[in-house]
Amino acid sequence: MKENLYTDKRMNILINKIGLSKEMASLCYEKSKKYCIWLGNQVIKKPTLLSRQNDIDLILDWKKEVQNINLNEFTFDNALKEARKFQDSLFVPNSNSLKNKNVVINCGDYKWVQLLTKQDCKEEGSAMGHCIGNSSHNQRVSSGNSVAFSLRDKFNRPHLTLEAKVKDDKIGKIFEFKGSANGVPNVEYTQYFVKLLKKYNFEGVTDHTFFDSVKNSFQIISDINKFNSTFLPFDFKLEVGLNAFEENSSHLKILEITLNDKVKIPKNTKFYSNLSLTCREVEFEGDMLVGGNLIVKADKKVSFGNNIKVGGNINLSSPQIKNKENLIYFGEIVTN
Repeated sequence: MKENLYTDKRMNILINKIGLSKEMASLCYEKSKKYCIWLGNQVIKKPTLLSRQNDIDLILDWKKEVQNINLNEFTFDNALKEARKFQDSLFVPNSNSLKNKNVVINCGDYKWVQLLTKQDCKEEGSAMGHCIGNSSHNQRVSSGNSVAFSLRDKFNRPHLTLEAKVKDDKIGKIFEFKGSANGVPNVEYTQYFVKLLKKYNFEGVTDHTFFDSVKNSFQIISDINKFNSTFLPFDFKLEVGLNAFEENSSHLKILEITLNDKVKIPKNTKFYSNLSLTCREVEFEGDMLVGGNLIVKADKKVSFGNNIKVGGNINLSSPQIKNKENLIYFGEIVTN
């Protein structure tokens, strides 16, 4: 009998009963605590479903809006089919043009418009083919429990919609960041987000479409990080190669970073899987954990502080390796 390692019984069901890996179970749980068991039962049959984030979002939005359905009666494909039908029924093309009002930032050919009323949200949803027009969204926006903005071109056509939480009159994290039909916004439009961030200073962002949009634009990522160093998640900054080592924890499956610079990894930094660094010089300050393998290639020097724990193998390649004796490891060590 497998031990129940998690306080939430749903995680134990996902891993011990359904048979998902810890990583896949966590993804299902983070996507929806309420419906993670249904999602887990779909994913165990077809693991690639976890890459279809837009389709999962569409199904979950449908379930939120239509209360008298039982997801357990649907396969993933059937649920997606019904969710698309429901979405199509909501977003009938609007014969009236969108109202050019509530402009909060003018960017020249583009402008940011704030959505304030239920009607604003419904018109945006009709034009964009996504769920901002649904009652759960437009009620939050009109009541002030969230804020929503639309990026419009000079013809007042929307290209990007975002929605962020509001608590105690403070704007929090962006949880919706969508292009047309819930798709990934073109990076051409995402560049204008920096101006909106500087005006409203959102706490952060959780929608995967934001990261998919900006992941190949180091300039946008750098501009955002310079203005608000806590807006982007630690793992994302590491993954795109932003020199963002700081006291934090990374849960990336594998982290591979190449930088023509000196890297200093501060104390109390934890990497729960493999870490591979190729740099000019690397300094590990100490009290660090690497859950998997550690691979370091340094052109000049690599040095270790106290209490560096590595759960797997270590491979070090550098002309100068200092304080190797401070390493605590459970695999093998190779030095070149």
